[in-house]
Formats: sequence, C-alpha cells, structure tokens
Amino acid sequence: MVNKKKASKTKAKSMAFSRTKDPQKTAINKALARYGRRDKLAIVLDGATAETSKTLIKAGWRKTKIFVPNPTKDYTHLIKKQKKLGINVEKLWLNEFLDSSNPNSIGLAYMDYMCTLHGNDNVSPMDDIQKLFNQKLLADGAIVGITICIRTTHKKKGIFTHEDMIKLLSCVTSASISNGYTTKILDNAGFYRSMWTVLLKVYQNV
Repeated sequence: MVNKKKASKTKAKSMAFSRTKDPQKTAINKALARYGRRDKLAIVLDGATAETSKTLIKAGWRKTKIFVPNPTKDYTHLIKKQKKLGINVEKLWLNEFLDSSNPNSIGLAYMDYMCTLHGNDNVSPMDDIQKLFNQKLLADGAIVGITICIRTTHKKKGIFTHEDMIKLLSCVTSASISNGYTTKILDNAGFYRSMWTVLLKVYQNV
C-alpha cells in the first residue's frame, strides 16, 4: 500500500525543485534583479537551489547584500550555497528577520511563499507585508515580489475564485498608503501553475 503522506511530501519536494526550471520563475527573478535597488539589501525567500540569489549575483548584485532567511529543511542545502556563492543564510523565519532589520534598508524583498495567503503555524504573509511597511523597512525605489499558492476546491463556498489575489493587493495597498508609500504594479509577473506572483515598485511619498 502506498503511504499517501510520504507520497505527498515527495511530490511537494519535487515540485519545489522543478519550479526552478519554470520560464515564469526565471522571468520573475530577472525582473527582481533589474528593478531592485542594488545599493540596499536584498531579502529573498530562496529555496534549496538558491536560484533567485544566483540570478541577482549574475546581474551584478553584491553577494554580501543578499540575505536568505530560511529555517526549513532547505537550510542545510542553503548553507552549502552560502559557502559557494557568498550569500548570507539566516536560520530565521522572515518575520523574525524583519524584526532585526533597519528602516530604509531593503531595496529588494522577494517573499516567495510555498503556502496560501493565509499562511500556516510558522508563516503569515499578510503579517510580513504589514511589517515591511509599518516598520518602514523599504527604501525609496525598492521592489517587492510576493508569490502565494492559489488553491480552489469544490467544497469552497462563494461565487468567486481566487479572491486571495484581491486580498493580497488590498493588503499591500492599505499597508503602503498608511505608511507613506506609493506602489506601482509591474507587468512582469502573474499566474502560473498554482502560484500567483505580483511585483511592485515602491516609492516613499515626499
């Protein structure tokens, strides 16, 4: 008999690694590298293969300015990448890392969540977004990328699908306006597989 729980974990791991070869994922990484502020820090929720970090380095970002907070099982793989690439890998959840960050210090934030907008016991995308803006961590001209998993089930009640896309944009808009920022949605992302990514250029209001 097949162990369904084990099979599910194997499938999830396989999907996580296969995403690195997606042309959509590659395009997102290139857009992040192009539109972020290189004189500031890059905070990246990178996976085991550190594809986003490698793209940033290839595009000319300084290795020492790239930080990857990830305390999951990917940490072991990322430590090897740290030694090879020279990036900074932190065994912290994103919200913990943001608490130790300075205002106006982030020029790129890529929150590549492997979960829905509503998160789980360890991750809360909406709380992270609020923290980015409430603590004024983003520099003028920074780029923010957010990827969430979009799931629709037959048991779901309601007449609309993918409402989380609207909730995500609403959360970003509200948090940015309340803290003196203006955001502009870029055209370089969208929906692929079961994931949805939005890229935003962030400006501080004078």
